[in-house]
Formats: sequence, C-alpha cells, structure tokens
Amino acid sequence: MKVLCLLATGLVAWMLVEGGGSSTCPAVSAQTPEMDQAQSYLRQGKSRLDDKDPAGAARDFRAALKLNPHSAEAHVDLGVALEENGDQVGAVTELHRALQLEPQRPAAHYNLALILIRAGNFEGARTELLSALEAKPDYVDAHYQLGLLLGNWAEKTDLAAAQREFQEALKSRPNFPAAHEGLGVTLAVLGNTEQALEEIRIALRLKPDYPEAYYHLGVILKRAGRSEDASQAFAAAIKLQPNYAEAHFELGLVLIDQRKLDAAIQELRKAVELKADSERAHYSLGRALSLKGEVAAANLEFKQAQDLRQRAGDAVEARHLSNSAVEQLQKRDLDGAEANLRKALVLEPDYAIAHYNLGLVLATKGEFHAAVAEFRQALKGQPINPKVHLDLARALELAGSLEEAITEYEAALDLQPGNSVIKGALSEALAKQEAARRVHPVSVNPPPQP
Repeated sequence: MKVLCLLATGLVAWMLVEGGGSSTCPAVSAQTPEMDQAQSYLRQGKSRLDDKDPAGAARDFRAALKLNPHSAEAHVDLGVALEENGDQVGAVTELHRALQLEPQRPAAHYNLALILIRAGNFEGARTELLSALEAKPDYVDAHYQLGLLLGNWAEKTDLAAAQREFQEALKSRPNFPAAHEGLGVTLAVLGNTEQALEEIRIALRLKPDYPEAYYHLGVILKRAGRSEDASQAFAAAIKLQPNYAEAHFELGLVLIDQRKLDAAIQELRKAVELKADSERAHYSLGRALSLKGEVAAANLEFKQAQDLRQRAGDAVEARHLSNSAVEQLQKRDLDGAEANLRKALVLEPDYAIAHYNLGLVLATKGEFHAAVAEFRQALKGQPINPKVHLDLARALELAGSLEEAITEYEAALDLQPGNSVIKGALSEALAKQEAARRVHPVSVNPPPQP
C-alpha cells in the first residue's frame, strides 16, 4: 500500500510511504518560532518595498533567509529589492537561487526577465517570460511584458504575436490600462487605426491621469491627419507630465504644420532642454526658427543636429570596427584586431563590447594585466554578463591573481548556475588555491617569551 503524506517542515514536501502494514502518516510538525519570525521579516520587507525603501527591504529579506534559507519567495523578494537598489548582479544571483529551489517559480522567471530587458538581453528575457508563462499560463504581467518585448524588439519584432499577448493579458485582467495602451499602439502600427484609438480611449477611461496614453493617442491622431485633436492629446500629456520630452517634441511638430511658429519654438526648446542629445529635436527647432526668419539661431540648431548625427555615425562606425576585429581575431590577426578595437574606443569610449573584445585580443597575446583592465571596463556596461566575468576570471588567474579570479568565477556561476564550463574552471581554481595553502601554510607566530 502507498500513502501520500504532506509534511509541514517550513518547505512543503510530499513523502511516499510504502509497505503492507501501517498506513499511519508521520506526525505533522508545527510551524516553528523561527519560521514565524521569518514570515514576519518577509511581510515587513514587502511593506518596505511598497514604501520605496529597497535597502531596508533587503535587510529584512536577508534576515528572513537567515532563519529560513530555503525560502524561494524570500530569494525572489531579495532579488527585487537588490535590483531596485542598483545591484543587478546581486539581484540576478538571488533570482537564480530561487529557481534552484523552485525551478517553476513564475515570479523568479518574470523578475529575471525584467532585469534582462533593462540589460538589453532580449533573447534571454523572452526565454524567461515564456518560462514564467509555462509555469503560470494566466500570468497577466508576463503576457503584458512579452507583448511589449515582441512589439519593440528591433531584431525580432512580431506585431501579431505582441497583439496576442496583450489580448491574453486582457482576458484575465480586462481593466488593465497599460495592456489596452500596448494593444492600441500595436494595432496602430498594424494599420488598424480606429480599433487602436478605441483601445487607447479605454485605457484613458480606466486611468484618466495616464500621460503615456495621451501621448500615443496624439501620435495615432497625428498619423491619421487629425492635427487639432493630436495637439490636444499632446497638451494633455504635458499637463500631466510637464517634463515629457517626446510630447513636447511631437506637439512642436504639429504646431509647425499649423504654422503656429512661436508656440512650436517654445515646445521644441523645451524638448531640447529635456533631451539635449535628440538630433530630431534640434533639427526641428532649427526648421521652426528658419521658417520664422531667425536664420542665425536656426543655423546653431542645425549645427547641433549635425554634430549629433556625426556622433551617431561614430557609434555605427565603432560597431563596424568591433565586428571586423572579431573576424580578425578568429583569423589570428591580433595586431589588426587590436588596432581596430582601439579605433572603436576612440570613437565610443564606453563601448562595453569593444572593451570585452579588446580584452580577448590582449589575453590571446599574453598581456593578461592589460586584458584584466579591459574586461573590468566591459563589466561597467555589462555587469550581469556571465561570459565577461568568466573571461575576467581567466585573465586574473593567468595574471597570478588567483583569489580575485575565484571571486569572478563565483560571480559568473551565480549569474549562470549549472554551467559546466564555469563549474570546472572554478573547481580547478579552488584546487590550486588549496594546493598552494598546503605548500605554503599560514604560519602563526608564537607569542613572545617573557
């Protein structure tokens, strides 16, 4: 006979009891005081998160985990708190720990996806959102975020799929303003203007103080040739959010078309003030000033737009040089690869991928200390990329910094648990560390004799 027994041990687990005799289940243990205290810390941490105190919340979640280290919920909450406090590496580490405990925990996959989206890892984010939905098919926020991702992902935009995700979100939560807005924007791009306008208006009925919905309403109306209605929508967005740069810019364009040049100049100056690196805003301001006859002021704006266009061109050229360097590295043309990467970094000094590729070139040339410096620069732009941590660790180890290398191996493994390459490298580094300790044991000086 087989009897399923539920055990209350802090974690919910099932036990299969076999045998032909007694069918009595083991006694169920009561919730311990430690578990009660852990739950209290959890509740307090969630309250601090709601009050926008992520640092305080993180302390509470750590206290909960000290009492109950197997709480996937606490690891997820700690990950959220750390991410809000600017610690992406720590956040990803905690979310992976939650998934090690509960591989199908939807909130862990979902929050990991949000971090990956912000880091620009859209393929990874899509995978995590799909995992969240596999575990919880009616996960409204995951459907919504997947819709946003599919509608805005330049390399793999799929508007039809985005539409389906927003509609799935609305099946479970019909009064979800952001999903109505997302669906409206998607429908507009697909060419269904009237249905798009209806979705945006539903969003505004549900949430009247929604500046983004007013902005997108204005964009759709402008494209439909309804400039007066569009200007009112942009003005409503600005009233709700005075520093809404895109709304000022779009309103400025509408006002130019209406030949209301003074008002257009005012809006476009505000757009430039709020977003000084917008080539389009500077150019449009120059156009409005030129139409008004203010040639000198217009030329200054045109010059600024030209400079910004040149910087954008520099960024494109930097990417081209970096890609060329990768091909040269594969062909073992190390000097050529290094030259191209250094040119790329002159054009775009904070280009993380170029720093990473230069680190690879220098490590291949045996210049390990220089490679370490480049990998560290790359980490500034890609702090949650396990490959950068791994190659930094390798360079540190080859440069003779075994302790630092182990730290980076551990960081890489935290960011990508289960990776056999990282596990093997870390294991070898730890073995070297242990061997060194046996050869050179730490000596303890005896106390001085009186």
